[in-house]
Amino acid sequence: MITFNCKLCGKSITVADHVLRAQCLLCATVNDVPRAHPAIGEKKQHIGKQNKYNCIAAGSWHTVGVRSDGTAIAVGYNQFGQCDVEKFTDCISVACGYNYTVVLRSDGSVAAVGGNENGQCNVEGWQGIIFVTCGRDHTVGIKADGTVVATGNNYAGQCNVQSWTDIVRVSCAEDYTVGLKKDGTVVIAGDDYMQSFLPADQWNHLIAVASSNLHMVGLKSDGSVIAAGENDYGECDTADWTNITAVACMDSVTFALQADGVVNTVGDEDALDDELFDVNNWKRITAIACGEGFVIGLQEDGKLVAAGHNRRGQCNVKGIQLF
Repeated sequence: MITFNCKLCGKSITVADHVLRAQCLLCATVNDVPRAHPAIGEKKQHIGKQNKYNCIAAGSWHTVGVRSDGTAIAVGYNQFGQCDVEKFTDCISVACGYNYTVVLRSDGSVAAVGGNENGQCNVEGWQGIIFVTCGRDHTVGIKADGTVVATGNNYAGQCNVQSWTDIVRVSCAEDYTVGLKKDGTVVIAGDDYMQSFLPADQWNHLIAVASSNLHMVGLKSDGSVIAAGENDYGECDTADWTNITAVACMDSVTFALQADGVVNTVGDEDALDDELFDVNNWKRITAIACGEGFVIGLQEDGKLVAAGHNRRGQCNVKGIQLF
């Protein structure tokens, strides 16, 4: 195992020896794993500063990735222009909603393309943003001072985040928003049903959160995972997971990335038994993201993999190279 500090926020990161790049669970920065000497078979190369920000995101039926040169690439359903991301430059992060895409630039500004029927793309004036994420049709950004801004559909109060402070990460579902605070606790705006699952003696010491419309998942600093919400398919049965570095979820299924780059799953057996949903052969994964009925993974070599439903071409990621 190798332990080092994140270049952006300084958080300690521990990864397996073979891993070349690792995403910080606190600030989402993708770091190059330092070594005194190259690993066996590894070639020395110049890594541009944008490389640490490579990321992936999944919408309902489209997939987007940010390359190391700050450009973006997308595949999948494009009826609303959500895949028209080629014009963006200087990107460091990306997020996807139902029918739109949002990118974060290195200067802290934000841009969006796609459907805007609920104002979810009204981000032109945002500045000083360090993290963005999307629900179905609302967008949330974290400012450098830990406060939060939001725009889009607010029918359940999912955009009522103006009073939040000390926020380091956010995850959005259709009708609620979960904020992870610096102290490892969480706050929720929106659906009252999900707020009922937050006993203070359990939802603490967290370093990451993920949410679907029916359940939410928290990753603790010791590598264990807690989950709450609907559990009809066992999607919240995460108690025996250990050594986890990232979590993601969709309705009825939860995914977890182990430190060794392997992906764990719990939930709907019908979905997981489907050959289209087989992630058992995925290796050396450094990041994961879920769309509506599909999951994508970023390999340590910069290539993407995908599994799940591919009705709109959202899983056609073969050949995409992010770095």
